[in-house]
Amino acid sequence: MRLALFTALAASLWLTAPASAQPGELRALQPERLPGMCITMMGPSAEAVSMPCDSDLNKKFLMPPAEGGPIRHGERCLAPRGDGNYPPLVAAECDGSPAQTWTAGADGELRSGEGRCISLLGASSRTGELIFAGECPKQGEGHAWRAAYVDFTNVIEASLESTGHPGQCIGYDTGLQLYPCTDAYRQVMSFDEKAVGQIRMMSSCLSGGFAFGALRLGECWDQPGQKWMLLEGGRIANANVQCIEVSPEEGRDVLRTKPCSQAPEQQWKVRWPGAQPAPVNAPIPTITTLQHQQLPGLCLSLTGKDGETESRPCDGSALQDFRFPPAEGGPIQHGEKCLGPHGQGMYPQLTAVACDGSPAQTWTMNATGELRNGAGRCLALLGSSGRVGGRIYAGECPAGLPAHRWRIAAVDPLAVRPVNALIESRARADMCVGHDGALRLVDCANRLGRVFSFDRSGPTQLRLMGNCLAGGFVFDSLALSQCWDLPPQKWTETPDGQLVNGEGKCLTLVVENGKDVLRGLACKPVPEQQWTIKEVS
Repeated sequence: MRLALFTALAASLWLTAPASAQPGELRALQPERLPGMCITMMGPSAEAVSMPCDSDLNKKFLMPPAEGGPIRHGERCLAPRGDGNYPPLVAAECDGSPAQTWTAGADGELRSGEGRCISLLGASSRTGELIFAGECPKQGEGHAWRAAYVDFTNVIEASLESTGHPGQCIGYDTGLQLYPCTDAYRQVMSFDEKAVGQIRMMSSCLSGGFAFGALRLGECWDQPGQKWMLLEGGRIANANVQCIEVSPEEGRDVLRTKPCSQAPEQQWKVRWPGAQPAPVNAPIPTITTLQHQQLPGLCLSLTGKDGETESRPCDGSALQDFRFPPAEGGPIQHGEKCLGPHGQGMYPQLTAVACDGSPAQTWTMNATGELRNGAGRCLALLGSSGRVGGRIYAGECPAGLPAHRWRIAAVDPLAVRPVNALIESRARADMCVGHDGALRLVDCANRLGRVFSFDRSGPTQLRLMGNCLAGGFVFDSLALSQCWDLPPQKWTETPDGQLVNGEGKCLTLVVENGKDVLRGLACKPVPEQQWTIKEVS
């Protein structure tokens, strides 16, 4: 009855279903439990990752017939690259091999002729998570898929500000509650502004209807308590017709789900990034955190679900603040909890759990920056990638790998400015630095392969699709390559719009053989070396 009421209410506003897909029409592949996320082909090697659904062609595939066949992406076919437990799914040249022959089971399983299944690493809702083709477990939510017709033109990333408490946004730091609006990662949510769907934040989903109507941030499921919609009057209702409400209790504001009404405490507004932040009334302390030596702009962060760690832009938040052991070893503490591997296997994720003094929670750091625990495991970044949201795990300790090297650093939250931004040429309006098969100047209108992640406060790596921009190689060429903390990859933004790296080379647009080419050249006051940074959500 309630679900029918919700459906009728939504239909009376502006919810319209997309047109029915026709045979042979391009489809998007969504995890069964994450209807707002889609397989997306990204990066120089066209690897598959999980991203919020939209209408981009990099998210569309031609599915095989019932008897099986290739999953086509343009002129290429999906297949695993390499062996091992987690071979990434890539778009490769079609060859008709068993590895490229897929059949869809009634339960949504996509299995190849080699007996591999398409899976989402960790079954996580975090943006940029790896899609791989590995073993086919008998049960698991990470490898059930739906081939859907998707025309999501209203998926946005924004904060939700309380109308009754101006300047206060839903966020998560020490818990899910109202915080001063700051556009921080822990307040920005991903959702469809004009359709029923999940509201995702920090790799988790908003859920309503738990004990005493509590609002919760937890593991994502395709269930009524996680199906939300923005209704008229700024209300946010789930499929149980329960609306998010600010409830004053014992001197503090608590977020709950209650029957929908016209109460001001149930009214919200979408707050776009860049709105005027709330005033800061108290000094914010410097935090002590852990940075990867290859990735000085990324910090160990407790932003995964259930206290798991991942790699996030350094922002000075409490979720990146740790107490480190003395030279002889000890625990790495976050508040009253300690870091340790969760589970067994090759890639047990590093998690904040109750302190127990065990060898698994006893860490020592050597002169190279390796952090090893008493059980012989080392802290590492999965894939050594510059991609935001990369998993931090405690696994084997191979010698000499840069993915195992860390530095303890102090971060002032008022001195850092992590952003996602387009780099637009002032000499070519509406053209941006990007990668669409090669690193070059591309149309700014399509954000895929154009949005860089970096810190605007000083020398920084310019990260794109898990790699870093480097300048000054052969013939002064630019490259998008593995990230290293080296001068060619340290860029500084000057007041006149130049981007200068640590070797004194400026990002430059030149015309060669009638084509626009990007180079790292000696700096000059010319429009071809001037760029506009356009921050995006």
